[in-house]
Parts: sequence; C-alpha cells; structure tokens
Amino acid sequence: RMRVLVRQIAKRLATRYSRKRRRKQRGQLDIRRTMRRNMAWGGIPFVTHWKQKEIDKPRVMVLCDVSGSVAWVAEFLLMLIYALTEVLSDIRAFAYSSNLSDVSDILENHTIDEAISRIMTSIGFGSSNYGIAFEDFEEGWMKDVTNKTTVMILGDARGNGTDPRTDIVGRIANRARRIIWLNPEYRSSWGTGDSDMYRYAPYCSMVRVCSTLNDLERVVTDLLEESA
Repeated sequence: RMRVLVRQIAKRLATRYSRKRRRKQRGQLDIRRTMRRNMAWGGIPFVTHWKQKEIDKPRVMVLCDVSGSVAWVAEFLLMLIYALTEVLSDIRAFAYSSNLSDVSDILENHTIDEAISRIMTSIGFGSSNYGIAFEDFEEGWMKDVTNKTTVMILGDARGNGTDPRTDIVGRIANRARRIIWLNPEYRSSWGTGDSDMYRYAPYCSMVRVCSTLNDLERVVTDLLEESA
C-alpha cells in the first residue's frame, strides 16, 4: 500500500515537472535503463530514459538517517529518495547512521528493493550520530554545495547526546540556497530527550513533520516548483 502511494506521488511529480523541462536533443529511447528503473514499480513503465537529453532541473543533496531510531520509517524515506531520482537529474543522495555514505549509485543502478536492502544492510540500524555525519559531509562534499543547492535532511535529529555540530549545519546554510529538514516525529517530540531539532531549526529554511504521504508530496512539489 505504501509503495503504491509513493509511486503515485512520483507519477504526479514527474507529470508536473515534465511540463517545465527543456530538451536540447532527446535522441533514442534507452530501453535497457527504462526497463531496469521501472522494475521498481512492478514493471509498468511510467518513467522513460533517453540516451541524449538536457533537462533543466535543480541541484539537490539529500541526507537520509537510517539509524535504529528511525528504522520504522527508513524504508519509507528511502522510497521517497528513490522517487526523487526519477524526476531530478542533478541529485546526490546520502545515508547515515553515523558515518555518511554516498548512495547515489546504488539508487541509480538497482531496483527499489535491491537498493533499500543494500543500504539498510550496510549502513542502517546503527547508533545515530549526526555530528559525525555532518563532519563527513563537510570534509567530503561541502565543496559541491553552491548557492543553487537545496540540501534536504531526512531524520529525527536524535544524536544520542553527541555533539550535534550545529556549526557545520550553519556553514552548510551559508553556502546553500536552503536547507529543508523533514522529521518523522511529531512536533511535540522535538526538543525532548536527545532531540536536537530545535538546535538545527534556525539554520533551516523549512522544517516540517513528514509523518504522512500528503506532507511529503507538498514539500517535494514546493521544491520542484520553486526551483524551476
């Protein structure tokens, strides 16, 4: 049921965005890539891939928490990222419990089930440490952040009492166009226990609960429309 709804979101986003995209030279249909990517949705194609194309799409970097504290929603968040890769060409995806890993190639080259399994097996269910994840991001990928970059962070902002490294988030905010944080917890839980959400919030352009598919669709739709 959840996967069907996520697919519907992706289809609506793809349809909405296709009205805005520009193609320089489309070339021939890449049948192999089209079939592989659409296996994620039961083999029914709704996203086509062309061998030569130039599409005007925003730059997005997504950091997804897959630690033990969000294991209940990690698959849902990864499905969202997978759907985003269908409508955004210039996107880089990361996953972390503590250390940050670039999972863009995994999402690009595998079906949704394979991608989620690989990510959760190698990275998921660990003890979360946002400070280390942000340190890794600053060291490895901060140079790629520009004033056209939207940074999306998906996670509960719970770092088990470790240093949240809000200073790094501040530096990301200074370089990026904006930071969007989607938190699966209810707002009433923010700031309780080891939650650092309110320490991160001042550096974010948008902070929202992502507890429903409708919430996610609104946020992603806003992202596409404002970045066009």
